[in-house]
Amino acid sequence: MRLKSLLLVLIVIASVNLFGQTFVTDRPDYTESALVIVPGMVQLEMGVGYSEMGDLSVTAYPNLLARIGVVKNLEVRVGFPGWITPKVGDNSETYLNDLLFEAKYQISKKRASVPMAILLIMTLPSGDDEVSSGSPNIGAKFAASFDLNNQFSVGANVGAVSVEANDEREILVLGSVNLGMSISNKLGAFVEVFAEAPGNKAWAPMIDGGFTFLITPTNQLDFYAGTGLNDYGPDFIIGGGFSTRFGW
Repeated sequence: MRLKSLLLVLIVIASVNLFGQTFVTDRPDYTESALVIVPGMVQLEMGVGYSEMGDLSVTAYPNLLARIGVVKNLEVRVGFPGWITPKVGDNSETYLNDLLFEAKYQISKKRASVPMAILLIMTLPSGDDEVSSGSPNIGAKFAASFDLNNQFSVGANVGAVSVEANDEREILVLGSVNLGMSISNKLGAFVEVFAEAPGNKAWAPMIDGGFTFLITPTNQLDFYAGTGLNDYGPDFIIGGGFSTRFGW
């Protein structure tokens, strides 16, 4: 009930007619933006996440993503998810997660009414055996967005990743729809629905929502919370983070 109340508050607040933001990040929501970093810029996005599912709780940090603008319409991305700490009762262990390498190419024009991008994804089995995929995972994602008006925008992703599960390869299908909302020139909000559907298992749809707060034109804080929509997703997720950008 607390989470449903939070999401309702997000929607109500976002109905106020105010101004938009200019600092676009790929966190804290699940949906990737359809825009890339301009050449000569670096954007660092990081945060802490916490989830609960039954007796199991998981903390993950620093979830660092470095986005680097290399040429027009193209950014390369290096992800360091960092450490994950599963806990059941009083028992917990901390493990190093796999590294992530990506490239995002904006296939639409810079000022297109419907920005579109292709994201190539690869994870390397560099983490601890307990949480590592054990072999490279490779996939792709398509991202698009559309401004409904000066307040509201809609973003959507669809993609697939080849992953190893129980010593077998399967295709993990990804999808999300996001409603972004401008509350002021510093404060934004979002609500989204997303899902991951493994080839040999039941899908796990989720809903989440959150806020972003622009401290300066190049520094932003964020917060999110969400829940699974069936028995295969987490009971509760929550997290927050920080993003910054600079020239190189």
